Amino acid sequence: MSEISSSITLLIKTDDQKEAERSLRSLDRWLARDPEVQTGTLSRELTSLKPPEATYQSPWFDVLSLVLSTGFNAASLWLGINNWRLSRPGSVTVTVVRAGRDAVRIDGVDPATEQRLLAALLGGEDG
Repeated sequence: MSEISSSITLLIKTDDQKEAERSLRSLDRWLARDPEVQTGTLSRELTSLKPPEATYQSPWFDVLSLVLSTGFNAASLWLGINNWRLSRPGSVTVTVVRAGRDAVRIDGVDPATEQRLLAALLGGEDG
């Protein structure tokens, strides 16, 4: 896979609506332990795309934000996410989003296509 030419910000979501925060915290810990992902990640942050409702004490975290460094390999990110998915009970779909580009769904249906689409998503300058 090709390398990334500049830092890129990605948002990662799961389809696990009821357990989004727990799933994202688990994925965040998984990626933090992955040496390939760890060395290429400038920052990781759990965030919420919507303001918390007044009835809740704290915001719900529904997105994992990653900033990837120059030279990060897209295959490493795909492998880290896919290995985390396979470790989970049931079937979890992960969506990787980059501003101004199409989103990539990682669900294990077609790994080669997922890797190719993720590499395309990460290619070029931030949009």
